[in-house]
Amino acid sequence: MVMSNRGQLDIRLIRLAQNTFTRPWYAPENQGEPHTYKHASILAPPCYDTNPMRVEVIDVINPGSVIHFNDVPEQETAVRAAAFKNYTVRGCYSSCSAGPTAPYQLLSSDPVPVPHPTVQPYVEARVWFEFHPSSGLGGHGVPVGTVTIQCVETGQSFDFTLTANVITPPTVAVALALDQSGSMNDNAGFTGAKRFQVLKEAALRFVETDPIQQWRWIYSFRSGMLMRP
Repeated sequence: MVMSNRGQLDIRLIRLAQNTFTRPWYAPENQGEPHTYKHASILAPPCYDTNPMRVEVIDVINPGSVIHFNDVPEQETAVRAAAFKNYTVRGCYSSCSAGPTAPYQLLSSDPVPVPHPTVQPYVEARVWFEFHPSSGLGGHGVPVGTVTIQCVETGQSFDFTLTANVITPPTVAVALALDQSGSMNDNAGFTGAKRFQVLKEAALRFVETDPIQQWRWIYSFRSGMLMRP
């Protein structure tokens, strides 16, 4: 059989196409999986206008929807948060619709803005609360509080319980050991000040800014001998 020039050309074109182009149904390059605009390779994270917005409590941080202020010393302020995962295609806000009841307070009364997710399908958001126990509450019971947090855009509401326990501030003793040896007359770096001058300034700053305000001892020593306080 004699093949025409046109037939030979058609065969060459077919072979060229088979060796050059990858067809959608060819394996292993493509397995025939349809890649729509919702496929993760097209858009990541997969946030689309058709996705429903939802908010979830992070149970690891707030098990049982409880915000617990644990071991708060008297007359010190502690902060804790209600934590959420926000699955949203656009920004949203969370705010308190009821509470918190005393003795707990919001750290800020402004609604908490939640931005659009950029790395994963959700954004973590926190609503912060504070608790400041007065003197004499250590070891005593603390009233249980409640608060309701609402996501404005989804209309979801979350009820939380606030609990706390107060401890007596721990007693701490502070002792300063100050070097009075001859080397303290050497220069301290390149500032021109002597070592003993820097030491006196540092000790004074410590005493003035010490938040503990407990008993203190000051010892001085020279040539390896500990002097009396």
